[in-house]
Amino acid sequence: MKKDQIFLLKDRGVLLITGPDSKDFLQNLVSNDVNKVTDTQSCFSSLLTPQGKYLFDFMIVKHKDGYFLDCELNQINGLINRLGVYKLNSKIEITNLSHKFQVTVISNEKFLSINNSKNHEGATITYREDPFFIDPRNKKLGARGIVNLEKIYLSIKKLELKPEDSKNYYADLTIVDMNKEVLIKDEWIESKCGWTPFNNYKVKGFPVATIVNGEIVMENSKIISPAKGKPLNF
Repeated sequence: MKKDQIFLLKDRGVLLITGPDSKDFLQNLVSNDVNKVTDTQSCFSSLLTPQGKYLFDFMIVKHKDGYFLDCELNQINGLINRLGVYKLNSKIEITNLSHKFQVTVISNEKFLSINNSKNHEGATITYREDPFFIDPRNKKLGARGIVNLEKIYLSIKKLELKPEDSKNYYADLTIVDMNKEVLIKDEWIESKCGWTPFNNYKVKGFPVATIVNGEIVMENSKIISPAKGKPLNF
């Protein structure tokens, strides 16, 4: 990632959890320790079922009135509904601010040039009242920002940044279960030919998910995203 790049992550949404019980509410629900989240430290966390099954993941960032959640935009309504189930008598408010804030990514080099920032996962600063923080999962993923849309282009100008398509930020990868054994069948084939030379071939080690441009397109042998491929023109 170049120092002058900024990626606008259009697939990310922003929730704001406010109220006197916001800290205890999150602390009792999420997988990480919310006590560690301060004005100078953010964290990565997830929401699980009571049985420990994964539901959602997000970044937790301190806000003056509570906490920002940087989460997947296409799952934000589900996350709001799930949090609402646990709200009960807690004195909190859950507000979707995705129409007012944009999640961004800048390079660590640029982040460290702002306000003598610290260089470790989750390190957080405030720039023009908006939080910027090194990705809590891995420093190599850059530094994220939750930026007010009314100020975003002035901030970009002041920091001498060039907006980039988020497609150039996300990775394409395939997750393989090395212990999974399957018998390959022609009927699985999604290409036009409809067959494979490996029909009835038993293999050990099989892809369980494929992620393209940060989006899950195949999971558990099912294509779950519309095809976006285009033919090559020579």
